[in-house]
Amino acid sequence: SGQLLSLTGQSLPMWSFALSPGVAVPLAIDGGGDISPKDSAAESILVSKLVSALPDDSASLPFRGLPVVVRDVWRVVLQDKTRLVVAIAMRSINVESNPRAQVVTIIAEPDPSSVGAWKMDYVHQNAGPEDRVEGTDLLAAVLLHGAQPMLAFVREGDRVAQLDLIERTASGAWRRRWSSDALTCVR
Repeated sequence: SGQLLSLTGQSLPMWSFALSPGVAVPLAIDGGGDISPKDSAAESILVSKLVSALPDDSASLPFRGLPVVVRDVWRVVLQDKTRLVVAIAMRSINVESNPRAQVVTIIAEPDPSSVGAWKMDYVHQNAGPEDRVEGTDLLAAVLLHGAQPMLAFVREGDRVAQLDLIERTASGAWRRRWSSDALTCVR
């Protein structure tokens, strides 16, 4: 059993992530405000292209061809100097009677087989009614036991939240290592 608590005194909820001492070493996260405007624009264009190129499934098909809005972009550099782009993007169908939204979370890194190309190592898509689709935020980037890169995300729904721990495998791909049950969100 667990509970996520927001830190009070701010207009937007701020989430914290804590592990027992010695379990992990934090990795620096550069957010949109920490990146130069030129680099931020280039990364937003990259994210838009990557999300637009995702194969369609039944949930994403209605959003095909719609503009991609990049909500958040973060850069994380791993211990082996691999530069990650972690992003949250959205597409919306603004129909008054049934507004719908799709939230896409990606982890991408340079493709070593092609200069200048990027590959998406992790994708999580969530679509549904605009007022019920979960929001996602990056909480932390750590080296688990000093060696295993891991990202922590919080997914917020209507008065509940879930924590996802996504780890990088030996092959360089990312996979969900653990996902919490829906946790009560106290504000």
